[in-house]
Amino acid sequence: MSEAGLTWIQFVVCGAIIVITGTRLSRYGDMIAEKTGLTRNWVGLFLLAMITSLPEMVASSSASVIGAPDIAMGNIFGSNLFNLMILVVLDFMCRRSPMLSRTKANHITTASLGILLSGIAAGSILFYSLVGRERFPNYSHFYLGGEPLLILVIYLWGMRLIFMREKKLGTAGEEAEELKYSDISKGRCYSLFTLYAAMIVFAGIRLTQMAEVISRLPLHLAGREIIIGQTLVGIILVAIVTSLPELVVSIGAFRLGAMDMAVGNMLGSNMFNLLVVPIAGLLFVKGPILMYVSVNHVVTALLGIVIAMVVILALKIRSTRTLWGTAGVESWVMLLIYLAGNYLIFKMNLTLLP
Repeated sequence: MSEAGLTWIQFVVCGAIIVITGTRLSRYGDMIAEKTGLTRNWVGLFLLAMITSLPEMVASSSASVIGAPDIAMGNIFGSNLFNLMILVVLDFMCRRSPMLSRTKANHITTASLGILLSGIAAGSILFYSLVGRERFPNYSHFYLGGEPLLILVIYLWGMRLIFMREKKLGTAGEEAEELKYSDISKGRCYSLFTLYAAMIVFAGIRLTQMAEVISRLPLHLAGREIIIGQTLVGIILVAIVTSLPELVVSIGAFRLGAMDMAVGNMLGSNMFNLLVVPIAGLLFVKGPILMYVSVNHVVTALLGIVIAMVVILALKIRSTRTLWGTAGVESWVMLLIYLAGNYLIFKMNLTLLP
């Protein structure tokens, strides 16, 4: 078998490990939530969001270590974009009425903070691209930079703000729901949680190594040889694979009738994914990571911001109108923006070989 074939096989196997272990990790995260007395809103927003975003964190961090900043940032922005599409999938499953019209307006704060964090990252990339990297001094190893630090501070402040609001509204102090995992001990729960987390770390590291190789492999498309490149690999391949645990977990929460947990998981994951920027920045040794990534990532970030604004509008208006009895109008708008945006991203980042 050719080297390219072996690379793709390893990529698919690592992706499968991430999906399977990510789903099981989320189940044990739910167990931990039950045993610690957390509520569904907070579980979806913080615990599940953190757990299901672990593949993104590992993939982007390891991409930074091997010197592939475009894969790292493409994974973050691409995952956020794909996560918003999961809301569209859930809305199509809802059918009776638009899902966002039946969830709490509290999610507006989370979506707004996600927009703010994405805007800071995208604005920084655009700034460095316009000014030019050569205008800045050579930084020593592991220099974080001001923008990732600002993202970290806003994330921590935002999580505290959301928690205090939940507590004030009385949702953070609700009684725990009926126990589902009383037959499983805390020790076993924590042990298996740690095991699955370690498996995700291993698979995520190997996945990014294979993704970096794939980004350099020539592929045949319509009689031409093309190079996908790090940006496109990060935005599409790595982002979708690392976001599959969110998809599986959110569908599971939706089927249980926990729509607020599902929405909180998606929007919370988008916030947590931006927290990966300072983590990846610390592991990138050339300098501030946002200075070294392609300006094309700004397009992906802006797409995510626009779609998140549609989500906020839907949560505000709470319209019960659907198109052809399938999903809310806002979901169709989000889907069209996503498809048009991905076509633009594909055209911008594809390299044709002579």
